[in-house]
Amino acid sequence: MPVLDIKIDKAEIARRGLSLAAVQDAIGTAIGGHEAGLVFEGDRRFQIIVRLSDSVRENPELLQNIPVTLSGSGSGAAATVPLGRLASFHISEGPNQISRENGKRRVVVTANARGRDIGSLVAEAQAEIERGVPLPAGYWIAGADNSKISRRLAPG
Repeated sequence: MPVLDIKIDKAEIARRGLSLAAVQDAIGTAIGGHEAGLVFEGDRRFQIIVRLSDSVRENPELLQNIPVTLSGSGSGAAATVPLGRLASFHISEGPNQISRENGKRRVVVTANARGRDIGSLVAEAQAEIERGVPLPAGYWIAGADNSKISRRLAPG
């Protein structure tokens, strides 16, 4: 899956008098959000989370323009620097979600049946897999109801 990789230039932030935590906080607030308060409605409470819109969070060029406040900027308006001058942004291939069940990795394969019923498609797929897909030791295939379709164990 594509992953946005943000590499902070530690030499540049040190030169500008910033801490790594300050830059990470700016990134975290922009992408993940930051609690800004609470709203009370009767006996219920709701957090107010401030974050950038989806269209900005998904666009590396726009994320590079996020202002990071420089520490010790003196009186008046706080001086800022664009995040793009403090970090590099790259889209790279990352791992897909790793799911686990009963302490073991689990991979789910889904399919849509067109022009036929799903039951016969599943039966045909199971038969083809049983005939022609050798599974390494310790791997197995299970149906949606977790019934074991095929199991190959380590020899001996």
